[in-house]
Amino acid sequence: MKQFMIYEHPTKGLKAVKVGWSWPAFFFGIFWMLYKTLWLLVAAIIGASIVVAMVIPADALMANIVANLGFVAFHLVVCAKGNGWYEDRLQSRGFAYRHMVEAKNVDQALAFYAQVGDDQGGGSSGAGGADALPSSTSSNTEKPSGDGSDSLKA
Repeated sequence: MKQFMIYEHPTKGLKAVKVGWSWPAFFFGIFWMLYKTLWLLVAAIIGASIVVAMVIPADALMANIVANLGFVAFHLVVCAKGNGWYEDRLQSRGFAYRHMVEAKNVDQALAFYAQVGDDQGGGSSGAGGADALPSSTSSNTEKPSGDGSDSLKA
């Protein structure tokens, strides 16, 4: 099971963000960043590409190898940290952290949270026998410690 952070906006609804490595960022790179509206990151990549293309001569093999290794390293950092940057982007757009949920995918995480959230903390959700959310969850805006102790399981 994967862990998802659930964010809620008063008018835009719920969003779930997977914790950790982003495979979509790995496979789709800049297109994933555009889809997630990470404009500053996209601008940095395009700017760095332009600067590197202008500075490194086309026939300098070692410089091209170093530049390519640098871009690969940056790409790996985006994959590792991209979901966290997306969480920050959501918060800057008015989304508030609600809870961490364990589920197989984003759709299941959102459905589980919506179902448990409707229970208002009363009893089991019926989805795998997980405990319901505490009644204070609707005003919870702090991120979890990362040890999984406050996550719900779908």
